[in-house]
Amino acid sequence: MRNIFLFLIIFFLGFPSLVAQELKCKVTVNGQQLTSVDPQVFKDLEQTITEFMNDHKWTNDIFDQDERIDCSLIITINDIAGTDIYKGDIAIQASRPIFGSSQATPLINHLDKNVIIPFQQFQPIVFNENSYSDNLSATLAYYAYLILGLDYDSFSRLGGQKYFQKAQDIVNTIPQPVGDKGWSAASNSKNRYWLIENLLSPRMKDFRVAWYEYHRQGLDLAHRDVNTARAIIASVFDKLKSVNRAYPNSMLLSVFSQTKRSEIIQIFINGTIPQQNKVITVMSQISPTYASQFRKIRTGGK
Repeated sequence: MRNIFLFLIIFFLGFPSLVAQELKCKVTVNGQQLTSVDPQVFKDLEQTITEFMNDHKWTNDIFDQDERIDCSLIITINDIAGTDIYKGDIAIQASRPIFGSSQATPLINHLDKNVIIPFQQFQPIVFNENSYSDNLSATLAYYAYLILGLDYDSFSRLGGQKYFQKAQDIVNTIPQPVGDKGWSAASNSKNRYWLIENLLSPRMKDFRVAWYEYHRQGLDLAHRDVNTARAIIASVFDKLKSVNRAYPNSMLLSVFSQTKRSEIIQIFINGTIPQQNKVITVMSQISPTYASQFRKIRTGGK
């Protein structure tokens, strides 16, 4: 019996990938604005969220340690909303490696404002897929599934569908009113409700196909032939133009522009004139606010 026990220990120590989770999430909580609250509360909040994001098993797949998805949550606490309830902004970032290189490509760069954050010290975060526990667990799980969906979609055509569906299932469990407008269809078109609605909308299917082609057929092949990879990525913008016509002013295209802006500029600085013209035209239509930045493609990024 002892030999079997030792064998099991050695087996699991020798194969850490069998127990590795999916996310490698760095969490930062900044509560400096609330001088009336013990700073230790926010240190504990930071640690509790870190454990929740990194230790929870989000999929049935096995991830090696080096396959875990790099992501970060920067939480800025702005206000006290009640006893053991805070309000703050959450900056969400995630990336995945580019095949054949030492570089990574961003999957999301998004700021979620005025999030309700209930937290009681020394209590773990409890999440149940089928029912609502509290706003913090729902929000964190929502973004975990969103990140997973974007990652899986970048490796296989529509591969993130079930994770986007899980994120939408969370939206559907939110009781109304919950006090956090990020879940409401009525509040605005730039919140959690609308982001997942966009990702699952039939009108946005071409965006998800374009997302796959951009990453797997474009970026991941750049180590072999950068010009061919750039041409494939340039063709993606025809789909994005079509999506923008089908679903104008969508949140998803806005988040795409925010996330990929710098990368797109760097890719096409060395592109052909027709490629540059196409990208500048399409991205200026999608994101007029950043049109002047996309025009820097023609001037070497300056």
